Amino acid sequence: DRRLCQLEIDAQIACGMFAWILNRRQPALVPALVLRRPGALLMLPLATQRHTLGAALVATPLEHSAVTQETLRLLAVLTRQCPLVMENARLYEALKREHASLDQAQIRIRQSEKLAAIGRLTARIFHELLNPLNILSGHLQLLQMAPESSTAPHLPVMKAQSDRIAGIVRGLLRFSDTQPVATRAL
Repeated sequence: DRRLCQLEIDAQIACGMFAWILNRRQPALVPALVLRRPGALLMLPLATQRHTLGAALVATPLEHSAVTQETLRLLAVLTRQCPLVMENARLYEALKREHASLDQAQIRIRQSEKLAAIGRLTARIFHELLNPLNILSGHLQLLQMAPESSTAPHLPVMKAQSDRIAGIVRGLLRFSDTQPVATRAL
């Protein structure tokens, strides 16, 4: 009966037995205060070296004298293992969350490195395109200065398109030019 068990726990807390068990960190066999039938209550603290996680309470119909010291020792061994399992599960979950967080950070770092490499490659390509384009533009200007050339009517169009390409490449170069990211140790 859940209600009756809660009443027993409340009674043990009220009389100070619950706190006494938790502070001692040792199991104890105490008489039941609220349970209708005669019996005993085994109170088993769930504690690690650093933390007290709670207590296990076992209501038994056995008389107080029927529970042996050997049974209490065995239960003490079991109740020392339970909080260790609980603590290990909590630590494992925390480690799993931390590992997932590190994985996400590593993915973001790799992505940033890829983007930076693409930016550097793009800047090199733009510079390589601008060099021959400047040479072509220079030769077009020389041809425009020679008045008897048969290609003279096409030279302004070629010059305008050459300038247009140069403007596009310079704009892309300015767009891809990024400031180096400042890094610091954590």
